[in-house]
Amino acid sequence: MSARHPNISAWQRDGHEGVYSRELAGFALRVTWTPNAADTRGTFAWTVEHAGAKPHRSHERFEEMSAAMADAEDFARVAAAKQSH
Repeated sequence: MSARHPNISAWQRDGHEGVYSRELAGFALRVTWTPNAADTRGTFAWTVEHAGAKPHRSHERFEEMSAAMADAEDFARVAAAKQSH
């Protein structure tokens, strides 16, 4: 199975906070890194927010940043499509 990749190439990295962010269809997407712990490997997770509503968070952790970005983009696209109906 091939690795998933984000469709948006312009994710912005905040070097101070260590997060990646991007806007898509009015949704704010953020990917964060959780560092390695004594018994677990580090992982990436995403948060998607829209117009002050409760943020949506990824249900899984991703080993690859690009997979987390792609999943966040997919979530935002589906959510935007639901709002337009």
